[in-house]
Amino acid sequence: MQDEIVVRKEIEIDAPVSKVWEALTSTNYTKKYMFALDVESDWKAGSPVVWTGDAGGVKTFRKGRVLAVDPRKFLRFSDFNPSTGAKDVEENYAHVSYELTSLGDKTMLTVLTDHLNSDEARRKDSEGFWGRVLPALKKLLEKQ
Repeated sequence: MQDEIVVRKEIEIDAPVSKVWEALTSTNYTKKYMFALDVESDWKAGSPVVWTGDAGGVKTFRKGRVLAVDPRKFLRFSDFNPSTGAKDVEENYAHVSYELTSLGDKTMLTVLTDHLNSDEARRKDSEGFWGRVLPALKKLLEKQ
């Protein structure tokens, strides 16, 4: 059995946890730092999560479910991209976790992506995605 591939990224953001949480879970923010993607969910365990948009001229649709939530502290959801051509079955859904740690007026955000089926291409895509998204989130929140 191969080792599970995990992508872990951390970033310190000069904004309170409440603001970072809002930015992670609200379309008002995701459109500004996450490749113009809208997100829809009520962020309750078991609820759907749907990402839609026109990212760089490419229509985007992704879906998943909220797996666990502790507001302003922790969020875990599944994520499936139908455009990959993979079957829409649980083993093809990545799992993404956001962990927020208060550092006074700042926040440490840890993003963990796993359940990648030991697929190196999916790891590289995830590394690249979060490598662009997290600095954009930081810049957006710190300029407010």
